[in-house]
Amino acid sequence: MMIVEQLTQSVLTGTTIFSLGAVVTLWHPWLLPIILFSPLIMLKLSASVASQEQRAIAQRVEIERNAQCHRSIFTDQASTKEVRLFNPRPFLLTRLHRLWKEIYNCELHLTKEKLRARGVLGAVLALDRPIPLGYIVWQLLFHQITSGRFILYTQSVTALQAAFKS
Repeated sequence: MMIVEQLTQSVLTGTTIFSLGAVVTLWHPWLLPIILFSPLIMLKLSASVASQEQRAIAQRVEIERNAQCHRSIFTDQASTKEVRLFNPRPFLLTRLHRLWKEIYNCELHLTKEKLRARGVLGAVLALDRPIPLGYIVWQLLFHQITSGRFILYTQSVTALQAAFKS
């Protein structure tokens, strides 16, 4: 059922994009790339962050497995006697600390990348609506379009942006 719903939603979104894109393109063709810019940047940043997240997970799995082995030496009942007898605590604690620091550094790097992507995305989204809508208002103020066309173009641009983002 979800496949049918997704397919139906995709067809509806495609129809919306095609029809509203035609309205905007027939009015001013140069507005369409401006409207497309924000969703394309969002797609690129999302793909980049997802790729970095997958690499970080793959890198972290080995480190976490290693850390779990070291941690289990301290908590496993079978190794208690060996820990008391040979006293490997300083060595194991140093290695465990180093492994946890590696995990922390992986997470820190990934968080910084996500924040950077959000900052770029925020800057793009800050200009997303004002440029096309400002142009439409400017056209209305200087009597280039009627109030009916103002409503048509405003709703077309807003709905087209929403459809591209979805």
